[in-house]
Amino acid sequence: MRRMMRLTRALSVPRRSAAWVKEPSVTTAANTRISGRSIDVFMDNSIWLLPVFINYRVNSTVNLQSFFSVEGPRNMTQTIGIIGSGLVGKALAHLAIAAGYNVVISNSRGPESLAGLVKALGPQARAGSVEEAIAAADIVSLSLPLAVFQALPGDGFAGKVVLDQTNYYPGIGGFRRADLDNGELTSSELIQRHLKGAKVVKGVHNLGWIHMQHNARPKGDAERTTLPIAGDDTAAKQTVTRFIEAIGYNVVDAGSLADSWRIEPNTPIYFWPYAPTLADDLSDDEAKRAYQKSGKPLSPHAARQLIATAQRPSPIGGTLEGMPPIHIALFLEQASSATVQS
Repeated sequence: MRRMMRLTRALSVPRRSAAWVKEPSVTTAANTRISGRSIDVFMDNSIWLLPVFINYRVNSTVNLQSFFSVEGPRNMTQTIGIIGSGLVGKALAHLAIAAGYNVVISNSRGPESLAGLVKALGPQARAGSVEEAIAAADIVSLSLPLAVFQALPGDGFAGKVVLDQTNYYPGIGGFRRADLDNGELTSSELIQRHLKGAKVVKGVHNLGWIHMQHNARPKGDAERTTLPIAGDDTAAKQTVTRFIEAIGYNVVDAGSLADSWRIEPNTPIYFWPYAPTLADDLSDDEAKRAYQKSGKPLSPHAARQLIATAQRPSPIGGTLEGMPPIHIALFLEQASSATVQS
């Protein structure tokens, strides 16, 4: 575990077991030095990527078709438009395609930068501009950092069902807002305010990209776990529920967008229920293998209890200190073949 301990000290992140931890909010520098290399640290969907907008591409692929079989979209094939091609966007794309959906994926660098990913995803996927992903989609997923929400075309989402996967991590990417810090708005209410006429539903935001893959199970499987959603539009929530059920999860309704603080960072249903518990005496390789497994399944009843008993965090928002070092180590390993600023 020596290398893991060095990584832990370099990030000033205490090692944690998979138990509920409430951490004070901190502002983390946007530049961290690890093993003599300086890398720009931004959050791509908070917990999933940690430092994911690091100017890199991840070339790994996952054959989810062989992992589980689920009921695909009803009637005509539907399309999921994904804005953001980091580890979260990739994981969601693989899950959607395995469930029988078409995918249009986009990023800020343009469709040409996604050729390798689209080839790996197969014929059900294509790359497009952000505007093309929105136009083609039955559901548009925001698989990107909350810090860049204002770059989204606010008038371009009217009538669209939007799956909001963003999370608020104060200070990450230089982004902080008093209305979020003070609890005047939830992060999803902020997204709804910006996307005029959209039907925003918070969901698939509260577990890591690794555990998105490894927790997915078909209906009826005893190991199938539960994810929460929140939103103001009943029909949109039903649409998102069907999608999440199709990609391998049970779903519970946490209420309105104003209520979505109950499923935000630093609440009991955020991240830890979906991560496996690791023994302290594992080697690096053993810990990595163990971490890339599913957590204990969370029943709908247990998920509702976590939501109902949640207390609004103070301070509001997530922190890098709340993440296990093994999560960071696996991210850096998966990003090793990509461009890292030196």
